[in-house]
Amino acid sequence: MRTMNIVWLIFCLAVIALSGCGGGGTGGAGATDNGGVTTTGGGVTTTGGANPNAAPTRGVLKLTTAGVAGTISGIDMTVNLPAGVTVAADPVTGEVPNGVVTVSGVAAAGTLGTKNATVAKYAPASTVTPAQLHIVMANAPGFNLGEFATVLFDLATGTALPTADAFTVTGFLARGLDGAGLSGITGAPASVAGI
Repeated sequence: MRTMNIVWLIFCLAVIALSGCGGGGTGGAGATDNGGVTTTGGGVTTTGGANPNAAPTRGVLKLTTAGVAGTISGIDMTVNLPAGVTVAADPVTGEVPNGVVTVSGVAAAGTLGTKNATVAKYAPASTVTPAQLHIVMANAPGFNLGEFATVLFDLATGTALPTADAFTVTGFLARGLDGAGLSGITGAPASVAGI
């Protein structure tokens, strides 16, 4: 039985080791770079991860609040997206799937499971308006000023990664624990990173 376990372990390790190997290429003499894997004459040489010169095709936008200190339990806002930026969404309803807009920063700190609820809808760009992402967030325990959400976005082919100030926020409303609107609080893009 022990011999059988050792044989099985060796087999599994061999499968794992071989699954990391790429295909042998086409046997050509030239070298091509495919996202950090350089293929030369039928062999594969790993150059250490993704191609550092490749432009990102996705990015993350961090959203933050600023202004008068107060406990925020809800946010309703619209983010205008720059040209070439979209988010994954249902083509009919515009609803974005889980993971596109996530609670982060101070809104995620110390909260458990169902105390955060976020709903977002995407509207594509038209001839008169930019693409927009409408976000409504509820947070039962409440949170203070700072980063509160992260948005995962896609970049159209040939679109450079935009800066945070290329995104704009309109129609921002923050609500307190009693449900009343909070004045003196604004929402804004905080940072953008490519992935």
